[in-house]
Amino acid sequence: PLLPPPPQQREAEEAAERPAPTLTRLALSDDMPFLAERGLSPDVWTLIVHHPGLPLELSMSASGGLAELLGEDDAREVEFIHDADWLIFPEIGEAVKAAGGEEHSLCVAIAPESGIWAVAVAAKKKNRETAAKAALICALAAEVEVDVYDAFAAKWDAFAELCESAGAVPDLWSPPPGPRAPPAKRRRLLEPPTRAPPAVFPPAPPATRMPRGSIAALVAPRAARSPGPSGPRPL
Repeated sequence: PLLPPPPQQREAEEAAERPAPTLTRLALSDDMPFLAERGLSPDVWTLIVHHPGLPLELSMSASGGLAELLGEDDAREVEFIHDADWLIFPEIGEAVKAAGGEEHSLCVAIAPESGIWAVAVAAKKKNRETAAKAALICALAAEVEVDVYDAFAAKWDAFAELCESAGAVPDLWSPPPGPRAPPAKRRRLLEPPTRAPPAVFPPAPPATRMPRGSIAALVAPRAARSPGPSGPRPL
């Protein structure tokens, strides 16, 4: 009988089959105090993650894609604000509901150097922060120069597909002729780990027999051994 796949492979396969998130642009009220305090735009890209979480090709690439657009130093300075119960940003929660999103917790991500921000809606805290990185990637991708976006899209094709599906692209960008190549499958994440082949050692040399009499020469005869402190034992 076939054995079930190991847990790690099963989890990776389930993550690869997760539904695509919904990327939408919310239009918040201009008089929202948070926006005035931070100098942020009321139009914010929002990523709504559906159960059970982000697809694997997005979650595994979120940190790398963010560093690609911001640089590693600025990516570490991104601020994440979690609002599990919509107590900090009730206006954002209501806008998410109006856009057809589920009543899940929020995470706001702000890039302080550029003043660009984004929102993620997801159930678990770990998923929310990863989704907030993904949302911020899309918000940043919509603001870069066309050549920068093209270079980014060629390297991070899963994010390019998400951005282009929602229109989160630079103003002067136009899609390349012909269909975009499908994202490369990360097969190595889905395949079970391969066992290392057993080590091969060279054969041991054949044992050599000592010539007759050589052992006797090494072992002293019993009669020639030194007697113990009580003298020789009687026969």
